[in-house]
Amino acid sequence: MRLGLSALLFALSSCLVTTSTQAENASPSVMAIDDTLFSHQTQWQEAQKATQAQHIKVHNQQAELDRLIEIAKQLNTQLQSAKAHLEHDYLKMIDEPELDITPSQNAYQAAWAEVKQNQQQRLAAEQTLQEQQAQLTQLQTSQEALAQKIKHFEQDKLRARSERLRTELKRASVQKVSFTNVCSASMTLQQCNQQTLELAQQKAVKQFQAWLINETTESSLVKQHLANIS
Repeated sequence: MRLGLSALLFALSSCLVTTSTQAENASPSVMAIDDTLFSHQTQWQEAQKATQAQHIKVHNQQAELDRLIEIAKQLNTQLQSAKAHLEHDYLKMIDEPELDITPSQNAYQAAWAEVKQNQQQRLAAEQTLQEQQAQLTQLQTSQEALAQKIKHFEQDKLRARSERLRTELKRASVQKVSFTNVCSASMTLQQCNQQTLELAQQKAVKQFQAWLINETTESSLVKQHLANIS
């Protein structure tokens, strides 16, 4: 009744793996790999959330820097205007010594102070942006490493499932077969017995294979695969 089971094993195993490479050492159980996969997938989801949050921080910091750059353009325009007014008042003071240029001086100093303050703010914003970008890169690298580990464990799971199926298909069982054969009148008794034995063996093999498949952990998948290749 075990004749033909090697071919069956090969056909069934092909639904779980696409490579003929087998582990030389004892493979972890499917359940153990599932536990590891669940843990790493949870870590990956957390890493993804952290990466997305960091993306937002980088975006917001870049927007802040862009805002400060736009303000810098306005402040430089104001500074040039204040400088022009001050120079104009200096020239005017030559003809009008009593002219008070204090307002122009104060306006120029105030404009210059705002430009310097903006420069400091932009420098701090640029430094913060670089730090945020570095942290984002670190998070992305960590997330990618977790993704590679998950891919590796998924391959391990495929191999473990295949190995489990191979083990399950090596089970032994005693099958009881009830078979009645109506022999042709032209047959000898020996021919009739031989035909009955062969037909009974065929029925026993089919019965054993059906039992074997039903006893596998992933019987539904195995049946589906056999239906597709039949």
